[in-house]
Amino acid sequence: MKYSYQRNYSNTHREVFNSVDRRQKARKILAILSDYCQTQGLKLRDLRMLELGCSAGAMSTTFAKAIANITAVDIDKKALTFANKYNSRKNITYRYGDAMNLPFPDKSFSFIIANNIYEHVPNAKMLMEQIYRVLKQGGICYFAGPNKYTMMESDYHVPFLSWLPKDLASLVLRRLGKADSYYETPLSVNTLRSLVHKFRLTDYTITALKYPARYAMSYPQKSILAKIPSFVYKFLYPMLPSFFWVLQKDYNSRKII
Repeated sequence: MKYSYQRNYSNTHREVFNSVDRRQKARKILAILSDYCQTQGLKLRDLRMLELGCSAGAMSTTFAKAIANITAVDIDKKALTFANKYNSRKNITYRYGDAMNLPFPDKSFSFIIANNIYEHVPNAKMLMEQIYRVLKQGGICYFAGPNKYTMMESDYHVPFLSWLPKDLASLVLRRLGKADSYYETPLSVNTLRSLVHKFRLTDYTITALKYPARYAMSYPQKSILAKIPSFVYKFLYPMLPSFFWVLQKDYNSRKII
């Protein structure tokens, strides 16, 4: 499997060092998780968290304000060195690790954050199998990522790039001088639902788009995006840029043990 790109992700995607943007995304995740935990009678702060793809740690420091115990993992050693130097906190442990072969025993964590990482790993199915394995019974996972069939590709901001065959997408990126190849593998919403079929899925995508202030989105409540009727979002759902889901393992048990 091809790992070289992932191991050096921060070299080609300098946005991981943009703490303002990353922390805004972390606040969005916390807002969604807090809402979900409240509906389930869970206390977010008491849960042991695993953050996958922590990169330079900017999001981790925001999570650390709300979570008592965080293990943050990435395969990019340069980014982890930066995280340990500039984004260290007493309740964060940064670790080198592969999301498709996590170095933890079964049922180690109460919840996991897998934010925009599925498209970057060589095998998304292996990623989800590992997430399921290390989650405790009743544990939850925040899962978010891009849609293959959105109009504007999220990593390189080239229209319809993710619709193209890999070889053609790579050629487009080389011609534009953006990258040597198109490594990412965004999936359609139906494929993503199949990928997470072992979990109970609670979908926050449209709710977050409609109530950006409540869920710390990057645009204000007065934005046109918040005014679009829900039925329009439902119609356009297969082409929305990203999905925001909360997954729960063994939902019938409810209690995390």
